[in-house]
Amino acid sequence: MTQANEHYNPSAKERFWLAVGAQGAGILLLLSIGNVFPAGQTDLSTGLDWIHIMGFLGLGALVVGFLSSLVAKRWCQEAHSCVDSTIITFLLFDIPIVLFLVCQQGGLSRSMFVPLFFLIPGAHLAVERRQNRYRVYIGVGLIALCLMVSCMVSRNTPLNLPTNVGQSDPTLRVYGSLATRITDFSILAPKRFALATLIVSLIALLIPMTQWGIVGFIASDAKKEEPPGPLEGRGQNQRAIGRLA
Repeated sequence: MTQANEHYNPSAKERFWLAVGAQGAGILLLLSIGNVFPAGQTDLSTGLDWIHIMGFLGLGALVVGFLSSLVAKRWCQEAHSCVDSTIITFLLFDIPIVLFLVCQQGGLSRSMFVPLFFLIPGAHLAVERRQNRYRVYIGVGLIALCLMVSCMVSRNTPLNLPTNVGQSDPTLRVYGSLATRITDFSILAPKRFALATLIVSLIALLIPMTQWGIVGFIASDAKKEEPPGPLEGRGQNQRAIGRLA
């Protein structure tokens, strides 16, 4: 991280659009990743349906985030507080969405979406103000709990191998009697699963890196536009005199 980036706080507008961009990229990922898997494979249909449902739920989070920012303007004393409401809205949607998708695919050891757990704090850190970065640590704690839950799901879900004739499909109990069939892509379509995991991992890597790159570019550009201080100007004059001498 450059020195300019380290001491630069993005403006409220920059934070807002960086957060919206990351959210939009995540939505596009969920709505398009199903194209990796073969059409017509019926044993994947439940998992693909849930991926699309969660993608549209993420799109709903984007709309709610916009609305919360507009509503918060009536009570916000500063623009950053309005952006904070948008970012918190995204987090309140995104963390449960990723947790559900990971568990619906068999847990920590079998889901292509595990890298998204690490994307969330990276993207959050890029748009959070320095004085409020304790919120990132709170989010990391929640994600750690999600990892533990998904690990328990993985440990308690039997492998439904094609050779296990007569074995019923494992189910994920969501709430009370509400349950859904677990779709283990790693078993049902292992080659496509490997490709999908690679794509998700690359996206999870590129989104926060792009955010930090944009922040660093804005910071360096802002630093160039700053007028030199009195000491800096004096040093430049002395160097100019030295060269003339």
